[in-house]
Amino acid sequence: MGKDQQLRNDPTRAREHAAGAPVNVIQVLTHSQLGAISYFWPRHWMFHAHAAEAAASQLAGLHQRLVSFPVNTTNAIRSVEDMAYIGAVYVAGERMVVEAVLTLQHLCEEIERTLKIRLQESTLSGRLREALNAAALAGLTQRPGYAKYVELAEIRDAIEHPKEMNTYNGAPGQWDRVPLAWFLSERGLAAFQGCSQFIKSIVEDWETRSQELAAPAELTLERGVFSERQFKKEPRKYSEIVWLLEVSVQVRP
Repeated sequence: MGKDQQLRNDPTRAREHAAGAPVNVIQVLTHSQLGAISYFWPRHWMFHAHAAEAAASQLAGLHQRLVSFPVNTTNAIRSVEDMAYIGAVYVAGERMVVEAVLTLQHLCEEIERTLKIRLQESTLSGRLREALNAAALAGLTQRPGYAKYVELAEIRDAIEHPKEMNTYNGAPGQWDRVPLAWFLSERGLAAFQGCSQFIKSIVEDWETRSQELAAPAELTLERGVFSERQFKKEPRKYSEIVWLLEVSVQVRP
């Protein structure tokens, strides 16, 4: 359990706010050295969406290097033996897939919270169907990129539930069950592009719907909240220290 933030209420510390002023929800935590810290509650799905795009860009860059690996003239197979490169491909591909899925999971959470409902399904597809239905939005299968989303979600399952058949598979035509092989082929980036369209479709519809649901509200807030925890002051900047040294030199008799 995290350390108590030691929050207290003192009305004399409260500041007046005009009617209709925007309100930001903050999370307060306790840092062992720095004391209490607060931050604005963000839309987490945006972070994951940006991370997925960054990983996809990294994977695309790695794909540009594939042509430099030699083809064995005996078996006509391009051989990739550089473990550092293989590791970079795996990490970029894994982040691309997982972050895309987390984008959708956090979108479901935002819809759930905004509509004040509790989603009952446990799988991602089930949660998405339930959330979109509750928000009166178009279903999954009608959206662009749905098939690519399904392909990417299957690779996510293989990453999270490794088995012999999805870490190595030599059966004819079964290589795409192996995430690393899928990342090295063109299939990974193509699926991500399609899944990105799928996610964008949901985001655009939800943004429109959430604006329709937005309305002024009265909130009961605790005013003058402060923390009794001690905090470490910001260290003096280097320029300030230099200035103080110069002053001390100038005033020396």
